[in-house]
Amino acid sequence: MIFDEYNFGNYRIFAGAIEGPFGDGFIGAVVVDRVGDQRQSPDPIFQDEALCCGHRWQTGEEALKFAMRKGMEKALAARHAALNRQD
Repeated sequence: MIFDEYNFGNYRIFAGAIEGPFGDGFIGAVVVDRVGDQRQSPDPIFQDEALCCGHRWQTGEEALKFAMRKGMEKALAARHAALNRQD
């Protein structure tokens, strides 16, 4: 298993690459939480434990990169939506 964490403004992205159950590659997983704004606990905005319907990547690094990109995409979309609500 390979995991990484990235803070992007008020969002925290947890990405992972988990070895497939039969040693057939790696599955990407991601959780995006809204943090900050004086919150007592993180507010999950997106979670997927088997990205691309459990697609297997050949390496853990490939799965981790995809998971992190998907997490960033969701964080950017949430940030954009929050900015539009303020207008």
